[in-house]
Amino acid sequence: MDFKAKADELRSEARGHLELAKRLELAASVLEGKDPTIRAGRVNQTDGRLGKIRAYIIDHGPSLRKDIVTGLGIPKGTMSMLLKEENGLVKLGNGLWDVEKASAGGSSKEP
Repeated sequence: MDFKAKADELRSEARGHLELAKRLELAASVLEGKDPTIRAGRVNQTDGRLGKIRAYIIDHGPSLRKDIVTGLGIPKGTMSMLLKEENGLVKLGNGLWDVEKASAGGSSKEP
């Protein structure tokens, strides 16, 4: 038996299952009314981090990026990437980030 060929076959099969799992997770998110624009491959991690950021802002009120990064332990680069996407967060004029009213169920103080 050629172990390398079998290993390659198993990796290929695993990649197929991973792609299917991503599509199923995305479909479930759409059914739950979550943002379907999350890039494939980052559905679980991105949605989880955005959820943590939203929860942090709801709990602490509008917050500076550095305070969110420190409070949640999210890498700075990841935070920058998340804030560049349409994600239900809005930057206020004073550098604070808040949750859009629609994303917070009407709890945001700013649009």
